[in-house]
Amino acid sequence: MKKIVLPAILLCISTQVFAQKWYAIAGFGLAIPQASQTLDIQGNPYNGNATYSPVNDSISSYSIKKASFSSGFKGIVGVGYNISPNISVEVIADMGIATTKYSSEEDNVLSFNKAYLANNKTTEFAKFPVMLIPSVVFQTAKPKLNIYGRLGIVIPVHNKISIDVMSEYQSVNFNTEEIASDLTTRFNMGFAGAFGCKYLLAKGVHLWAEFSYMSISLYAKQTTITSHTTTQSQPITSLLPGTTITYGFSGQASATTQPTFSVPFSNMGLNAGINFDIK
Repeated sequence: MKKIVLPAILLCISTQVFAQKWYAIAGFGLAIPQASQTLDIQGNPYNGNATYSPVNDSISSYSIKKASFSSGFKGIVGVGYNISPNISVEVIADMGIATTKYSSEEDNVLSFNKAYLANNKTTEFAKFPVMLIPSVVFQTAKPKLNIYGRLGIVIPVHNKISIDVMSEYQSVNFNTEEIASDLTTRFNMGFAGAFGCKYLLAKGVHLWAEFSYMSISLYAKQTTITSHTTTQSQPITSLLPGTTITYGFSGQASATTQPTFSVPFSNMGLNAGINFDIK
């Protein structure tokens, strides 16, 4: 009888311990660009500068840097479920709190209406990007310090980009024109991973720190002009507020329809935070 009772007691204790399988995740991180950037539809760098020859509009010098619209200071919240001592599943939201602002400059380029030479400065940043990341977590089952690895997919939830272009026209007494717009992107999934450790701070409470990696690029869907100001009596360009430019994979190009292009969101990050059991 004792041989039957003892295993049954141990099983009940084990069930009690693993009954609290759910846990919450919260933290912060710093993300840096991971991949080399691409150019936008006009051939402009996201981050850097280019100087053109005013004679034939050809590039005479350029400086291109890496860029990712998910880079900067971010917040992390989520929930996890322990399938076993060594395997968990998690869903976290990776949210850009203070994303990097990218500025690029072009000198001696033709204006939008091809009538003047202009110096353009473009500023771009993502407005609170949110990526949902469902993952599988593999971990050691040590009492105090646990090493873990996480692998999952990236699902973009919110990824609007603000774009501001300031043009200074050389051929009309250096008059200026400023166009602001919002760019939205098409749905596409990527993948993410992390490697880190968790330390038991108190019963049911862990501190964690990790190195993360996210790989995802999104195709441009459309741009909507939100404001247009100029020192001219009449705007030089026809891109007035409310104008929408659509980007596609096929079709006939026009002033408001253009081929799509890739927008970089990949990053590498250093993250830290806390997770705690949900009673």
